[in-house]
Amino acid sequence: MRFLFLLLVSALLASTSPNVHSTEIAYVTNKNDNTVSVIDIASREVIATIQVGQRPDQVAFTPDGTKAYVSNAGNDFVSVIDVATNTVIETITVGTIPLGVDVSPDGSIAYVVAGDQITVIDVLTDTVIGTISAGIIPLYVVFNPSGEYAYVTDSDGFLRVIDVAAGMDIFNITTPGVEPFYLDITPNGTTIFLSNTGGNIFVYDVSTTPDAPDFVDIINTPLFSAFFAFSPDSSIAYVTKGNNSVNIIDVDTLEIIETFQNAGNLGVAFTTDGQEAIALKGFLQDEVSVINVENSEVVANIQVGNNPYLLDITDFPSFSGIRRTNTFAMQTEYFDQLTWPTSLNPNIVSYRILENGQILGEVSASDPLVFLARNRPKTLPVTYTLQALDENGNVIATLTATIP
Repeated sequence: MRFLFLLLVSALLASTSPNVHSTEIAYVTNKNDNTVSVIDIASREVIATIQVGQRPDQVAFTPDGTKAYVSNAGNDFVSVIDVATNTVIETITVGTIPLGVDVSPDGSIAYVVAGDQITVIDVLTDTVIGTISAGIIPLYVVFNPSGEYAYVTDSDGFLRVIDVAAGMDIFNITTPGVEPFYLDITPNGTTIFLSNTGGNIFVYDVSTTPDAPDFVDIINTPLFSAFFAFSPDSSIAYVTKGNNSVNIIDVDTLEIIETFQNAGNLGVAFTTDGQEAIALKGFLQDEVSVINVENSEVVANIQVGNNPYLLDITDFPSFSGIRRTNTFAMQTEYFDQLTWPTSLNPNIVSYRILENGQILGEVSASDPLVFLARNRPKTLPVTYTLQALDENGNVIATLTATIP
């Protein structure tokens, strides 16, 4: 009978595959305290603060969400962050005053605008593999969805086009008005918006000639409009204003269709499903707004670091779990199956699992990242702590998960 019981339990556990949940997180660069705030968007909480270099500017996730690259304008290097543990795993020296950073759609390379050039980073090895001349004072860069081209603002008065395969500047177009500043491309790859220091947004069509943007129009946005973001369906753009208002622009008609107040004045980004947007309030406010897109309404404010500037959002597997049961001979055992993603941090050798400060067990980093917490209550929620440990037993990172 005991042998049969063990067989049944083993079969049940073997049929139970790891259940890894995803959580949508935002990384926010805080210019004045040299940190990145990590926000769990669903819970509206800052779940970690990462120390990076001086005056962090832009942050960009890899497409799979495993890494983030942060440009540090005050240090001339890029911080590489392991998203699984929210720890810096590498620093890469680039040119002077690095600002714009973006990762190619296939996740193979990162472009960092620094000095008068673009530094090209191999994402697999986190090493510099080349540089590309990019005008006089390049600022920000974005890849098109195919990854064939990248577009760069040159504050000397140009929008520049980089042929990614060739690794060279192949085309430039003079921008009207004063210095071009920030740019982005619609997710469908048809339209570029480019802001300038005069408060205007220039619109370029790249639907048929991505290697030679065609100037379309100027959107006059009252007050300073530095940053913006496109919805995932490419239908609208949110433009943040110096007075904490947000303009909503119809991408097809290029008209401002709505403006709402007290929402943000610097970086802005949409969640992956487009239902919410995150807008930053810098200039001594030090918080971010969570915006309900359907209602154009701020539904939450979250305190972050000193002078939040830019952000990026990703959907990434998290430390999480699910309550399961074993039933045999009229008796039911409840247990929690905990899972977490593989870390890229080479210093992690094991993971310790705790409940209310009590150690439940430890899992080697080389083993499947699954832990079964036995004899759980049937209905009460349980909060677990996961500690990533180095070879000396020092805690590198800490994550928490609550199983309802």
